[in-house]
Amino acid sequence: MQQLKTTLLNLELKRTELLTKYDAAYPLVQEVEKQIMEAKSSIANEESKPPQEETTDQDPTYMMLKSELARAQADLSGFRARATATNLVANQYRMQARNLEQLGITQQDLKLAEKTRQDNYLLYQQKREEARISDALDQRGILNVALAEQPIAPTFPVQSPARTASITLLLAFFVSLGTGFIADVADPSFRTPDEVVGYLEMPVLASLPRRTTE
Repeated sequence: MQQLKTTLLNLELKRTELLTKYDAAYPLVQEVEKQIMEAKSSIANEESKPPQEETTDQDPTYMMLKSELARAQADLSGFRARATATNLVANQYRMQARNLEQLGITQQDLKLAEKTRQDNYLLYQQKREEARISDALDQRGILNVALAEQPIAPTFPVQSPARTASITLLLAFFVSLGTGFIADVADPSFRTPDEVVGYLEMPVLASLPRRTTE
């Protein structure tokens, strides 16, 4: 009787713990309820019997182990029921995940189709407006239309006259200097006796000044 009451107390504690996490219709809770009912039925049967003194040769250790085995089997049944319920919930979550993934793909396809139809509608509106304008121009005998734009003054870089004159003189100076240098280098004639000595490495016996005409 004491063992049955202890088992009943454990089952009631287990049911209280499960009710904090699951509903009363949960399979694991239903299994514990069934075990509680069986324990209460066993206690009621034992209480209905008159107390008797019996002498038995059963081993107390064996009886204790048997009771522990029964308790372990009850726990195992509860664990199996919990595993079954957990697998059921996991399968439901997997199905929901697959459905959500499929819905996401469908949503993407719908968005793409919506954008395509919107682009086609805008293109249709543009073509329709162009056709309307073309028909209106044909009715009035207008062959070509050009939009009048507001004239704008051309923009050129603004420079001061003094700066322009300075740049021009500087360029003329460098051009003159370069022209004179090129003409001097390209002229093969000797102008002074020193140039003859320097080029031929020979002494100059006589030199005649260049005759100028008056």
